[in-house]
This record gives sequence, C-alpha cells and structure tokens, in this order.
Amino acid sequence: MMVSAAREWIGPEIPIHWHGHNDFGLGTAIAIAAVRAGASWVQGTINGMGERAGNASLAEVALALEGLYGVSTNLNFGRLRQTAELVRERSGFELEPWKPLLGENLFRRESGAVATQFHDPPSVEPYSSDLVGAERAIVLGKKSGLNSIRIKGEQLGLSIDEESRVEILARVKKLGTSKGELVTDEEFRELVAAIGGNSK
Repeated sequence: MMVSAAREWIGPEIPIHWHGHNDFGLGTAIAIAAVRAGASWVQGTINGMGERAGNASLAEVALALEGLYGVSTNLNFGRLRQTAELVRERSGFELEPWKPLLGENLFRRESGAVATQFHDPPSVEPYSSDLVGAERAIVLGKKSGLNSIRIKGEQLGLSIDEESRVEILARVKKLGTSKGELVTDEEFRELVAAIGGNSK
C-alpha cells in the first residue's frame, strides 16, 4: 500500500496525511487501512459528501477506528446524527435510510425474527443506539412476526391476548403488503380495535 511504502521512505518522524475517494465503495475501509499502515490523520467528510463518488464518512471511520481497533479519534459520537441532519438539511442531499450510524432505519426492526431479540440489543446490533444518539424502535409491515405485535402493543399501551396476535399479525402483513410500506401506529391501533383489542 502507498502509505506503508511512504512510511518506509520518510521514516517515523514525518506525519502522513491520507486523502481518498469512495469510487469503489471502499472509502471508509481505505481510510482505516491508511491509519493502520501509519497515516497520522485521514480526510473524510460529514455524510461522505464530496466530489464524484464522495469521500469516506468521518463518522464511519471514527467508529470503526475506536470500536474495532482501539484508536482514539476524539469524536463526539453523541452529536453525529444531529450534525449529519444539519448538513443534510443545508445541502439538500438526502441520506440513505440504511446508512451506517446515521440512517433512519439503523435501529428500527421490522423483521419478526429480529424483533424476537429486541430485548437483547447486542445480539443484533454491533454498537449501542445510545452511542450515536439514535432511538430503537419496532415498526410493523409485511415482514413482522408475533413478537413484533406483542412488543408494539406493549409500547402503545394496548392489551392484546396471545390468540388475537395471530389475527392482528395477518392483518398487519396484508395491510403492509397492499400499501407497499410500513403500517403506522394509528393503523395498528385501528386493527387492534377491529378485533376487540383494548387499551390498558
């Protein structure tokens, strides 16, 4: 790698700065590799914005360096999402909902299999939602399962017996499929009420 070669040529005293782009979708990985090869600092941007394919996302680079390699970055992770949202608003460029650290879907669970583990975040989440100031949530749709219905009911203060969950799940899946999007909390309340669910 260029950084390793440069480090050999110039010795350990002179700092190396790495600047790269994300042309192959490897901007974050390359920035991390540069640090591990001897770069003193790497350039990145908020939300990975930049010319052409953009740059490495500072948030992703910092979290990987700290969480995977024990390299301190002095970045305040609790402010990342707030900062990313400000940049998104001012720039007019949207973020993919699945974007690491910053995407709105990062800590949302629709899949019934994953909802089963909702009470145990580390089983499905490599880092805490608290670390990056995000909220964990169960959302309902065509991929939901019985535990999704139970958890969402508890969150909304609805009393749903075990037998009713099966019918409600069938209706949630049907509605989610027909809409082609998630079922809202209000729609869920209406489905529960339609089969005789009660508020606690």
